[in-house]
Amino acid sequence: MPKKFKVDTSPTKEVVVGSLTRDATIEACIFDLIDNAIDAARDASFDVMGNDDKNVLLESYEGFEIYLTINSGGVSISDNSGGIHIKALEHIALRFGAKSAHSMGIGVFGVGLNRALFKLGNRSLIVTDTGAEKATIELDNDAYIKSSDWILTAEAVPSAGVRGTVISIFDPPDEYSNLFGDDEWLMELAFEIATRYARFIEKNLKIELNGGVIEAAEPGIRSNGPYTIDSKYLKKPGTIIKITAGQHERHRFAKEPDYSKETNTSLTEQFGWTVFCNDRAIVVADRTDKTGWDRFHTEFYGFVGRVEFVSNDPDRLPWSTTKTDVDLNNPIYKFALLEMRKFAERWRSFTNERKKPGFALNSLPPKPASPKQSPPNGDSVSKSDPISRPPLSAPPQPKKTKKPIIKPDYHQFRTILPDDVDESKINDKHLAIVHEAKNLDLADFTYVGMALMRMLMEMSVIAYLHRRNKYDELKEWAIERRRKKGLTISVADEKKVVPAMDEILPYLDANPNVWEAKETYLKHSLKQMITNQPLLNSAIHNPFQHFNRSKAFEIRDAGLPMFRHLIES
Repeated sequence: MPKKFKVDTSPTKEVVVGSLTRDATIEACIFDLIDNAIDAARDASFDVMGNDDKNVLLESYEGFEIYLTINSGGVSISDNSGGIHIKALEHIALRFGAKSAHSMGIGVFGVGLNRALFKLGNRSLIVTDTGAEKATIELDNDAYIKSSDWILTAEAVPSAGVRGTVISIFDPPDEYSNLFGDDEWLMELAFEIATRYARFIEKNLKIELNGGVIEAAEPGIRSNGPYTIDSKYLKKPGTIIKITAGQHERHRFAKEPDYSKETNTSLTEQFGWTVFCNDRAIVVADRTDKTGWDRFHTEFYGFVGRVEFVSNDPDRLPWSTTKTDVDLNNPIYKFALLEMRKFAERWRSFTNERKKPGFALNSLPPKPASPKQSPPNGDSVSKSDPISRPPLSAPPQPKKTKKPIIKPDYHQFRTILPDDVDESKINDKHLAIVHEAKNLDLADFTYVGMALMRMLMEMSVIAYLHRRNKYDELKEWAIERRRKKGLTISVADEKKVVPAMDEILPYLDANPNVWEAKETYLKHSLKQMITNQPLLNSAIHNPFQHFNRSKAFEIRDAGLPMFRHLIES
């Protein structure tokens, strides 16, 4: 009888720690520490807001502060976020590979804190306080790796009543120690923080490095230039994608009156695509094949593109484990990359067209700044002062009342379409009309809004039927309807026929199968649109009829289920 025996497959600490830290840069490890502090700030805010708010990005980090101290002796980071609960410290915070449970988080892979502790120095001290309970834990890397025990000993001490965490990492390797004391490297690190965490800083998160406040460094996109800002809002399961592209706010084309070759040249490193995951910049101003460029030619100079991925499940997002690169195998990123190439191609077409004789580069006057508008994004950071860490302070604690949930409320929003309508299926003029419908205030521009609703209905139906190879059927219906009214339409003129609203609505009513599985759901919306068609017509064509804006919202609300289906399906 064969003798059975057990084979040990348990990992060694040397292998675990080595594989964890080998490919991570020093900068990526410092970013891991910042990511953890931001996640703690977000969680503290979510606790105040209530569970319903956890599926949106935080609007403000007002009152939250992160202080970094870096010198030849090591790295220290302190924050005034929520602190680490003792239970989390016992079972999750330092456990290798424990997945993050942060909704909308950026510290996803459960390795960031450990990677920083083992990479940046040989000894560490963590002091954390939730305002109710406080704990300290020390780590000696050499002693830990030599020990066969995977358990560390922490100490619970009385809380000081001030929420926050301080992580201090000492005894860095000599090459790191020299780098940490290098002013030039510190300035480069400050700029990296300014670009990668620009969105958080713009939302009033305070980050200091060695006493110097870091300002956001995200290039703005020019709104009044000859190139119209290009954007698209897309949805995939569990993830929202927003793509925006245009001309750098300080770039000028050669024919513009304030053109400066010297200024354009100085901006070159800011051109390209920046990819965000839950507001965290992953790649910045990229001009390589990973963001769809075969080659970044001079015709792309001035191009600034942003791709924003948002998900309450960070595992879905297309970032590498170090969060300093994109995951090219991520299916959501592959989907977005196809759209990014289209954006770049539209820019190329424009820049080639502008070189032709007689092409006019017309700029618009700038929009007046609203009182809430932030100043244009800069690209500078404050120079670090000698190392000193300001005392840790707690953010003002808001009352435990729920903030309004940031979701489309179809009885409160003032535009024709809500922001969350998926634009994956639409392009060109139809896409532009949808953008206008998402931006036009129906209360302030009621008559223009009624005209826009009619255009939106006509274009959306035509595009919807094109996607289903049924447009010719609608066109034949329209031609036959016109002939029955006594109009003469030659065979040659048939090609020029474009169905109008008074032909589209009866066609839809007579052919409910075009709605597929949504036939019953959309039947009422269509009936309401048919009833409201005379009002839409009179709002546009009758110069004497006054139109109440409440009626405009009633028409919009009745048509919205149909608009959404036609655009998204």
